[in-house]
Amino acid sequence: MTAEITSLDQLHEVELELLLELQRVCSLHEITWYLHGGAMLGAVRHGAAIPWDDDLDVSMTRESFERFKSEALADLDSRFVLEMPEANTDFFDFVPRIIDTSYTYAVQRANADEFEAALDHPAADVFVFEAACAGARDGLQSFLLTCNYAQALGHRPALDRSQFSGASRLASYVLPAIGRRRSMANIIAGRERLACWGRRHPNGSTYRIVDDLPTYMHCRYRCAWYEGERLIDYSGKRMPIPSQAEEELTEVYGPDWNELPPTEKRHPTHADLPYIAASDADQDAGCA
Repeated sequence: MTAEITSLDQLHEVELELLLELQRVCSLHEITWYLHGGAMLGAVRHGAAIPWDDDLDVSMTRESFERFKSEALADLDSRFVLEMPEANTDFFDFVPRIIDTSYTYAVQRANADEFEAALDHPAADVFVFEAACAGARDGLQSFLLTCNYAQALGHRPALDRSQFSGASRLASYVLPAIGRRRSMANIIAGRERLACWGRRHPNGSTYRIVDDLPTYMHCRYRCAWYEGERLIDYSGKRMPIPSQAEEELTEVYGPDWNELPPTEKRHPTHADLPYIAASDADQDAGCA
């Protein structure tokens, strides 16, 4: 029987349980992982989850992720399940997710009904660092990965095109239409072939995340940032972040990553969980 998530505070407590379990099994198998994205930003800026965030991101290198699947996955508590992108016939995203099956959202997560209940449970998205390509292959790989993602959108029950204009809007009709003629298994296989470019022709100094959203397709992560790890306070626990985490945060969020967003942007973006912004003034003061 599952319990219900009714607030952001409760969600953050559940996410911390997931992180502690991930930390336990990865330590057992000596697998390196890091907080990533908003989770790392929260750790560095707030010492906890971002108060209004309803997402959880972690990262591993490809080698670590393959070891996690083959060596550590079986040691996870049975409440946690690794869901790979090919698990659902409807397309959500290409990012693997560690799902906590013991909880569901009391309020429906945005678009949850469109994805065969794949979004009903709290989860951690696992972003996998791949070797970035050398030379001109790098830009061509990004272009083809974006086209591949657009084709996968053809397997979404609904597609919001309001964010597109001009040539991008035309492509938002053409590429998903092509994608609907291909199976998701075929599209995922094509993405894996593109990922192999970096493994065969690495530039030797940077990573990229092949399975990231097109919005972040430009991001490149210097290998030196991940030479070692450092532990940082996260809700009273010590969690791993890259040795040069601030460099990654600048790459992803820009030089102003340590500044709080405007109050009107401090809200959950996935699940319609209540967020009471009564402490925003204190947060502003604490981050000044």
